[in-house]
Amino acid sequence: MRAFLLSERGATPSVVDLPTPTPQEAGQILVTVVAAGLNPVDTLLAVAANDRGPHPRVLGLEGVVSLRDRVFYVERAVLPNGTLAEWTIVKESDLIALPDDLDPTSAVPLGIAGLAGWVPMETVVAVKKGETVIVLGATGAVGQAAVKAASYLGAGRVVAVGRNEALLKRLLTRGADAYVVLDGQNDASAIKDAVNGGADVIFDAIYGEPFAAALRSAKDGARTVTVGGMAGGLSPLPSRLLIGKSFHGYSNMTAPSAGQSQGLPDDGQADSSRRVPHRA
Repeated sequence: MRAFLLSERGATPSVVDLPTPTPQEAGQILVTVVAAGLNPVDTLLAVAANDRGPHPRVLGLEGVVSLRDRVFYVERAVLPNGTLAEWTIVKESDLIALPDDLDPTSAVPLGIAGLAGWVPMETVVAVKKGETVIVLGATGAVGQAAVKAASYLGAGRVVAVGRNEALLKRLLTRGADAYVVLDGQNDASAIKDAVNGGADVIFDAIYGEPFAAALRSAKDGARTVTVGGMAGGLSPLPSRLLIGKSFHGYSNMTAPSAGQSQGLPDDGQADSSRRVPHRA
């Protein structure tokens, strides 16, 4: 089979031909990979020189797999297997059956990315009806889920912030009320104009300078949650931007309850009757 293999710690992953894997313990099964997710954590594992996982190993944490004419979501394969392969080994108890009318490729973003966008909005910063929400990194999978979550939870104004203007425009039909294209020059003033009155919540998927720019539009008492740092590991934060606000960090791996990821139909509108459960 074809698989994306990390041969050793610090090596460059490559697509190789491998034997089809076989279950090694009771409860493990061979499944066909229908679609695989590619998340920042996968990239981190691929390049981290201090990764302590088994090697060689196939990369890819989550995916949609098929077994006996049914499709399932699975959060992780049994190491050293991964989902970036034609077949993989999983624990049968980890399989989560998907609705028959849900496109398998659309189901993958409802897992790791969907949770990271949905759960902190609902439980960490607890968006309330009528509030103004800024979503930083809105064009990524996590950010798009956060935009939809904020809208579904009743936010009065959702401002999507990112760099891909074409995707930002599309988000105007998927829960965003306004958007800001980051240019690194006038980000703070552009966000302030789009927010139009101050933000109650900042959902931050990118950190760095955009986070500091967004904080300049936060109201006293605003809540923020950071889930990623693709724009930079450091953010210039003078103390006056911190005072009177609450700051939170979120990770799927440390959440006390994984909860549920919100199912979304093809038109991108939230549908509370379609929830894909998720195991921690």
